[in-house]
Amino acid sequence: MPEPYTTQRMLSLRKLTRAAAEQMRNQLKEILSAVGPLLQPKVALGDYVRGVKEPVRGADALFKEIESMYHAVASEKPFSVRRELTPPLDFSGSSVDVNPLEYSHTASVKGQSKRVTVTSPFRWVLSFAGHSLPELKTLLASTSPSNDQLHAFVLHYVTLKCQVDRQTALANIFKALRYKLSVTTQPEFGSLPLTCVSAPIFTVRPPDEVIIETTELTGSDAFEEVIDLEGLATLRDPMKDSLVELARAHGEQM
Repeated sequence: MPEPYTTQRMLSLRKLTRAAAEQMRNQLKEILSAVGPLLQPKVALGDYVRGVKEPVRGADALFKEIESMYHAVASEKPFSVRRELTPPLDFSGSSVDVNPLEYSHTASVKGQSKRVTVTSPFRWVLSFAGHSLPELKTLLASTSPSNDQLHAFVLHYVTLKCQVDRQTALANIFKALRYKLSVTTQPEFGSLPLTCVSAPIFTVRPPDEVIIETTELTGSDAFEEVIDLEGLATLRDPMKDSLVELARAHGEQM
């Protein structure tokens, strides 16, 4: 039977989760420092980017994908920006950064409910520098966000998504290093594509009564998922598994 989520156990799990998340994030940032240059818009778009003179093969098709997705996302709430994408495009930041994925959850127990912001510490949202989700949230919460700023955020996220879709080798690199690339959306950002990367370690969200009790104790509306110890105990090595299967296929007993 799994141990109950007592206050002391939650403190212990949170310390372990944060230590593991820091280790995983540091490793991920090292990976991004190596593969990040592949995601610079100028690499795939060439002279569609301001300041770049050389054309790049495949840039025409990529621009059309970006243009189509941009119009679909930007024209809807919460952005409601209607403008044409006219090359050359401006990208104020080209380095890639990561921030933990957050989502809203309504915890309910015995007629009591509370809306909290939950963090998934082993799943991160990729973004170009200066265009993180926390910065976008701040912009959308402002009284009158400028269309230019909203345009820039949509353009950066759509471009990143389209580039990742086209670079299948990039997904294979992450997979070989045990990380997984995926795309998601969140209601508060409409259909804005969020490119995410996940560590091979999973987390769990404790029962709602634990969430409500914990947030009441801390006086906060924020909560963090905690490491899944059962999943950690069964963590497998894909390379080892494939090699063992290969050995068995050749008649070797492992």
